Amino acid sequence: MEIKSNDVKRYAEISAGNGKIVGLCHGCFDIIHHGHIEHFKLAKDQCDILFVSVTADNFVNKGPGRPYNPLNDRLKVIDAIKYVNYSFESNHSDGIWSINQVKPKFFFKGSDYNGHNTFNQNFNREKQHAETLGIKTIFTDGKTHSSTLIYNKLISCSASNRHV
Repeated sequence: MEIKSNDVKRYAEISAGNGKIVGLCHGCFDIIHHGHIEHFKLAKDQCDILFVSVTADNFVNKGPGRPYNPLNDRLKVIDAIKYVNYSFESNHSDGIWSINQVKPKFFFKGSDYNGHNTFNQNFNREKQHAETLGIKTIFTDGKTHSSTLIYNKLISCSASNRHV
């Protein structure tokens, strides 16, 4: 269910207050693929209530033409995924605001964020912040894929077809 940003804290507190294990995923989720679905499933397997915060368009930093899908469309897609209980907009450059609102037991990221990937400074800040609140970061170990690679392939195919 898509919820308004100002209701997130209340929904999370009610869920935790009812003894539910709360989890949080955060990201752009621009072009949904099988890796996202598996990520949400694996996250949901470890919690009772799964919140997903979706980065607002003006904070997506994935290159020109991105996000491909506008925020409202991305939220509708996330909302339709059966593993997700609550989806909401994050109008911030990283997931720290979302972590503060939800205060989940678990903060989930895909395995592509685990270990050697220090390239993502936003994630590094999110993980450190979660740890200071006693929130465990869990890396789901499902198949990964790249929305950026899909986007680039689609753009490349589109450009090739214009020359035919």
